[in-house]
Amino acid sequence: RRVVPVGKGEEGRWWKVSGFDMGVVAANIRAGRGRADKTQAQLAEEIGAGVSTVVKYESGEMIPGGEKVWALAEALGTSPNDMLGWPGNAA
Repeated sequence: RRVVPVGKGEEGRWWKVSGFDMGVVAANIRAGRGRADKTQAQLAEEIGAGVSTVVKYESGEMIPGGEKVWALAEALGTSPNDMLGWPGNAA
C-alpha cells in the first residue's frame, strides 16, 4: 500500500492510501461498535485511546495505525482484514 496525493476533497483530506478506503474503515468501526453495543468512550478505553481519537476514526478524519487496527478488531470481535475492508488471507 502506498500514500498518494489526490487533492483536497469534500472531507478536506489531501491524501489517500492506495488500496485503502478510509470511508469503509470508518463505517466498519461504527458498525462494529454498534454490534458490540459499546459507547465511543468504552471503545476508546479498550484500545488505549481518547474518545476524540475514536470520533476521528469513525468520521474518517484519522487513519488508525497498525497497532490500533489490531486493538479495534479485538475490541469489536472481528479481524484486522475485515476492519480494513480487505478480503481474507489470499495465497
